[in-house]
Amino acid sequence: MILSNSQYDTDVQVWISILSRTPSTIFFTHRRYSGRSHQRFFRRIEDKKVKAPALSGTSTTLIERVKLLIQNQDEMIKVGRLFSAFKMLLASSRTCQHKRHFDKALSSNVQWLGVSSDKGTVHIFSLKVRVVGDDLSTEVTGIGGLSIIPSRAPRHSFKREVESLGINYGQVGNNLPPPDKVLDLLQSLNLTKARIYDTNPQILMSFANSNIEIIVTVENEMLSTLMDPQAALQWVSVHIKPYFPGTRITGIAVGNEVFTGDDTALMAYLVPAMVSIHAALVRLGFDQYIQVSTPKSLSVLSESYPPSAGCFRQDLNGIMLEFLQFLATTKAPFWINAYPYFAYKNDPNGVSIDYVLFNPNSGMIDPYTNLHYDNMLYAQVDAVIFAIEKMGFGGLEVGVSETGWPSKGDPDESGATVENAAIYNRNLLKRQVKNDGTPLRPKMRLEIYVFALFNEDMKPGQTSERNYGLFQPDGTMAYNVGLDTLSTTSSNPSASISQDSSGTQVKP
Repeated sequence: MILSNSQYDTDVQVWISILSRTPSTIFFTHRRYSGRSHQRFFRRIEDKKVKAPALSGTSTTLIERVKLLIQNQDEMIKVGRLFSAFKMLLASSRTCQHKRHFDKALSSNVQWLGVSSDKGTVHIFSLKVRVVGDDLSTEVTGIGGLSIIPSRAPRHSFKREVESLGINYGQVGNNLPPPDKVLDLLQSLNLTKARIYDTNPQILMSFANSNIEIIVTVENEMLSTLMDPQAALQWVSVHIKPYFPGTRITGIAVGNEVFTGDDTALMAYLVPAMVSIHAALVRLGFDQYIQVSTPKSLSVLSESYPPSAGCFRQDLNGIMLEFLQFLATTKAPFWINAYPYFAYKNDPNGVSIDYVLFNPNSGMIDPYTNLHYDNMLYAQVDAVIFAIEKMGFGGLEVGVSETGWPSKGDPDESGATVENAAIYNRNLLKRQVKNDGTPLRPKMRLEIYVFALFNEDMKPGQTSERNYGLFQPDGTMAYNVGLDTLSTTSSNPSASISQDSSGTQVKP
């Protein structure tokens, strides 16, 4: 949240560590605070005239959270994953209209680690306020444990959070920054979602009490072991329980691209391992907050063009049915790794560069649905949705767990250039700012995790594999994707750089 006030000539950005995946609005009461500094701070917020609906103080989910949080509070403070316990009364739905209360909301998407008791009191254990634009060398302690930390806003930061955008944080490199520096980078960009490819304890510790939602990963080689319910409970107890809820773990990716290749044994392990891990989450009371799924490559499809022809490979029908039933039961998303780059690389003469880069082009029309597609990524996603619907699970959410474009490649890797990488990610991020949906689901925002945060110098394979990062390991941008302009998207086609204006209708 950003608040502006010409009187103070500053922006106040508030993060409150979050336990809930659902954005909520929080109201402060005036009467619980005393002292001129408190009054100045709250008058500053009141002057913004930001209005939003009140937070219900009697939500069953929130009541359960306070029980969970209180159970673990002492332990989390002891190991340094929570600041000292800090309580603050927030107005519940029963009292927010009272004249003595401020009825100004901080924001409808404030990040918070705050939960309601059965009496409507919300306990805040970690509240940080950053004053943007002041001298970095000073730190002011404000309202009873409230830290007011001056910092400069990076030039390449988002002006607001983009809820449908995440980043893949890979670690296959010997020169990457430590996790605390990575956290600083993500927060400077206002990115609030990340995915890692393991359960690195240093990352999970460093991300505690931050606003970053994180998806962790179970390595493929663990699936056979985790089919056993007791082994899965042990895994969750070791890799999740010590960090949650201080670290906002929102998902467990069980394996990665398990359906790619011909390892039928690994495929057979997948769903039983997911069932066991979910059962462990249920037993520990974490299943309301942590979803279980697995990312898949587009190789799960036997047909993807046109999108309405999308269907899964016949050899996967049995296991795919079990997998989709699990997702429907647990209300978890279907994640797909989708890379239009590969389609262009394999057929640079037959695939329009503009179509894969989100540049202006004539696109293609699905002859069976008459839906118009102006980019390949959305066509790929809709092909997956059609395939799922044909299996009888039309209501599942579909998200993109990986997509990106390499900035460098071998001579036979067509299109792997800095310019194309910048165009693809810039145009993709603009769409995410607008919360675009696909032609098949235009009103449902498409959640996308960009690959990747850093160039990773130890990844095997072709040169492109080591050059998907938006940033170099030293924190400098690999190329400029225009992060400072994303909050004010433009419909002007000239905002996109085009290498090819043919706009040829192409087969993905």
